[in-house]
Amino acid sequence: MLARVWRAGDQPMITRRAKLLSSLFLVQVLLGAATWVTNFGWPAWFTESIWAVEYTVVAQGRLQVHLTTAHAAVASLTLAAALNLLLWSHRLLHR
Repeated sequence: MLARVWRAGDQPMITRRAKLLSSLFLVQVLLGAATWVTNFGWPAWFTESIWAVEYTVVAQGRLQVHLTTAHAAVASLTLAAALNLLLWSHRLLHR
């Protein structure tokens, strides 16, 4: 659905908002993965078969706190961007 809105070349306001939403979503997924790694460590299948990574999970470490906070903040921005895209597309495309 987002890709279809992204190609709406005749409505630049909607296209910009769709690009912002897709960028925020990508950042959100990457931050989620980084948050998971800092909270729980690398998965066993990853370290055994793909890449041996030496990482020790530090409880309440500075990196863990910053990544978790950034993940929550980007989630809020993603929700706001999705609502903004919905309202603008409803306003401009349903006239």
